[in-house]
This record gives sequence, structure tokens and C-alpha cells, in this order.
Amino acid sequence: MKLSKLILSLFAFLTLIVGCKKDKDYPETPQLNVREFLRASAYEVRWKIGFTDGDGDFGVRNEDDPDNFILTIYSIENGQAIEKAANNYRIPQIQDVPIENGVEGEILLAIDNLDLFLIDGIDSVYYRGYALDRAGNQSNSVESPRFAIN
Repeated sequence: MKLSKLILSLFAFLTLIVGCKKDKDYPETPQLNVREFLRASAYEVRWKIGFTDGDGDFGVRNEDDPDNFILTIYSIENGQAIEKAANNYRIPQIQDVPIENGVEGEILLAIDNLDLFLIDGIDSVYYRGYALDRAGNQSNSVESPRFAIN
């Protein structure tokens, strides 16, 4: 009986220690990962990107802040990747979330006007992008899958 109480007490103590373990800390530089890429229509794709940021300064606060998701479009023309101009995006600040151990979340970009690429010689398109936090730290780059324009 004493042995079972000792084992139960030890198990409860270990559970308490594990339960009090500090949450995972993220690096101060934002980190991105592609979660999903969907061709929604002939004119729009939806790109879901996960992010983490260790100091929680991810996202723009007001309209005067610069764009913080920098996007580049690459068209594949006769086998060559050609960089094209792209519109950048503004990822808003996460509100009312504790940030002492960093923040994590998901970005959903709706990229439209694919009809601009409906010209001869373009086989496919892909996107590459990165994020900037308010301190100017640049994330890793993420790349979408290539998809045919037709």
C-alpha cells in the first residue's frame, strides 16, 4: 500500500513538473512555412502560410507602416524563370494575445488577377515571399508550388 502511494505521489510530482514547463520560445526572427496552396479559380490562388515570431512584433500596427509581406512572382517562359513585379501585402498585428513567449499564427493570402499571365509563352507561375517584423527582421523565404496557367 505504501509503495503504491509513493508511486502515485511520484507520478503526481512528475506531472506537476512537466505541466509547469515553460512554453516553447521562438527565435526573434520570424519563421514561415507553407501550409496549403490552392488554385481557387482561373483568376485566384489562396496561399496559407504559418508563422512564428519570438518577440511578438509581427504585423503592421497602422496604415502608415510599410507592407510587411514581400511577394515576387516568377513566370516560367520557355523553360526560364522570369521575375515579375508583384503587389506586396500587409499582415496586421495580432491583437489581444500574450507575447512573452512569442506568437504564432497563420496568414491567408488571396492572390488574384492571374488573367495577367494569359499570354503566349508562359507555361506556369510560382510565388516566393518573405515577411518583415516591426524591428525589420526578415523571415526565411517560402515558395509556392508551380502551377500551370491555362
